[in-house]
Amino acid sequence: MAATLLSKQEFGSRISVSQSSVNRGIDKGLFACVRIGGRVLIPSSEVDRLIGLACAGGSDAPVVEAGK
Repeated sequence: MAATLLSKQEFGSRISVSQSSVNRGIDKGLFACVRIGGRVLIPSSEVDRLIGLACAGGSDAPVVEAGK
């Protein structure tokens, strides 16, 4: 099954954070991403992974600050 790839804006919208927070998360290695040409795309499975971490107790879930 092929994974759906999300733009940084779509990913941020789904997890309710700003694009700047998504960029910081990518730079820190918190989110898996694929670089295709000049685009950075994030597998939709990362949304599910983050939800799973948060639901599992949250202690090891990455902390991503929401943009202001």
